[in-house]
Amino acid sequence: MRYLMVLADFEQGHESIELAQAKQDLLLLWLAKSQTIDLPNTQLISVGMNQITWQGTQSLSEGEVGVINLCLSLQFPLLLSLKAKIASVDSSGNDTKCFVADLCAMSPQLQDHFEQTVFRYHRRAIQQSRQAAT
Repeated sequence: MRYLMVLADFEQGHESIELAQAKQDLLLLWLAKSQTIDLPNTQLISVGMNQITWQGTQSLSEGEVGVINLCLSLQFPLLLSLKAKIASVDSSGNDTKCFVADLCAMSPQLQDHFEQTVFRYHRRAIQQSRQAAT
């Protein structure tokens, strides 16, 4: 939750004493975790308020419960681990499948910050597509 809060403040450019402390905390946390963390391969995903969709070659089946690890920022590369349940697996005839995972219950505070992050990224994607069209 703290990661999502600081990431939001950093991306929006808010400056305050509290934010400066939060950035320092996050940087120290990032430094500690970066010594032992391997980031997942980059791939396109679709993140919704309650679901995550991606394509891959994993052998996952519907109903399977596990953890999805996301890295939302290259500036602050920290894996956000979210518990999820595979809702559907669609095979397109080749080795690649389309997976839809429902996110499992989060604390209300984490859910709120996660939804704000998804909404912020959605707004940014719309803005970038409008800029690319002009």
